[in-house]
Amino acid sequence: FKLLHPAFISYVTHFLSSPLLVDVRTRKLYMPSTGALMLMTALHTCDQLQVSAFGFLTRNYASFSDHYYDSVWRPLKFYANHDLQMEGRLWEELHRQSIIML
Repeated sequence: FKLLHPAFISYVTHFLSSPLLVDVRTRKLYMPSTGALMLMTALHTCDQLQVSAFGFLTRNYASFSDHYYDSVWRPLKFYANHDLQMEGRLWEELHRQSIIML
């Protein structure tokens, strides 16, 4: 069990640099998803060459349930507090660079 220092969460928030941070109406709402925080933590702490990112958002997200552990299929809903599409693009880029494995 690990706790994340608030400065690390702030770092990750600015590292992900969502357009939602620019808009005054959504800036205070925005926070990286829990999955993004955990994946960034893994990338910063794991000594493996590649981090496995099973269940993260990819372009074909509509084919899958909201959470990988859902026993009943639920569609993914996008809210202003997370920029899941930006995170998904970042995961694809990290996958292309062999930093993570989707």
